[in-house]
Amino acid sequence: MSDPSPNQRVNPFRRDEALTTPNPPLKCTHDAHCTCHVDIDHANESYEFFQTALKGVGTLQEAGLFVAVGGPTGCGKTSLVNRCATWARKRLESENTKTLLLNFSGLERDGQTIERRVRKVGTRMYQEVSSTQQLVTADLPQIDRKIDIEELTYALSRAMAPDTVLIVIAPPAERADEVAAYWAGTQQKMLVFSESSDEGLHRRKNEWKINNVAQPIYLRTGPLRPGDGVAFRNARINIPGRGETFPDLDPDAIDEFTGGRDLSIGSVQTLLWMIYEHYKNNPWPTGDIVRRRDLTSFIEKDLEGRAGKL
Repeated sequence: MSDPSPNQRVNPFRRDEALTTPNPPLKCTHDAHCTCHVDIDHANESYEFFQTALKGVGTLQEAGLFVAVGGPTGCGKTSLVNRCATWARKRLESENTKTLLLNFSGLERDGQTIERRVRKVGTRMYQEVSSTQQLVTADLPQIDRKIDIEELTYALSRAMAPDTVLIVIAPPAERADEVAAYWAGTQQKMLVFSESSDEGLHRRKNEWKINNVAQPIYLRTGPLRPGDGVAFRNARINIPGRGETFPDLDPDAIDEFTGGRDLSIGSVQTLLWMIYEHYKNNPWPTGDIVRRRDLTSFIEKDLEGRAGKL
């Protein structure tokens, strides 16, 4: 297929609910190790631990599950969260459980206090569930703008229908205190993920406020090793649709463009999103393959130095 019409082109890393935010692919549901993901220091081990924990909780009707994910910046925490959330949704729906996945990882957080950010997430959860008729069996009360997340999620849990589960991916948290706030707001029929690069997250998880209706687990990834960024990039390039709904990409083009620098997972994700977003809206390159000259050209002309953020 050669340069399809604009309405047939896609950006495989574009998130539907936040079109300007890169999105790790959510399609991998392999139960064991696979080539879609890079095992960055405990990533596969954490994924398998999550699967065991979810089986222990069953359908989440009796107890919610809160998943805290820690690790250095750029080491693939978001990819691990999305991988777990995708597997969980598939498993729950195979057991005839209705699910609603709310991904708030792209929610604006600049200039807001922790309390305000957390309340904003709770309010959005409340609004989304309220508008999804098949998830609720009772009327939800009107909410006060100052109500805290625990009260919001408690009301949601009580109103949600049996055999339903709300899966929530919270925005990346700057501090362990913010992660703890999401943990306090996790209720029955809820699976909540929160990630943070705060080094204190692992130490302080045992100090969190007691929550008697949700089980907490901690997953982690570690520092990037040489070659991890390249392995991640190759895994992300080799996904269905290349050359058909989005152009192919010469792996050497990125190596040449970055001077061989091993980018972080987040930087690889952002760069790939930028490449495919460009070709979603512009003619494809010669031969339907993005080479270094194409990469350099569109970044210099269209992105005005944004590549410096990688």
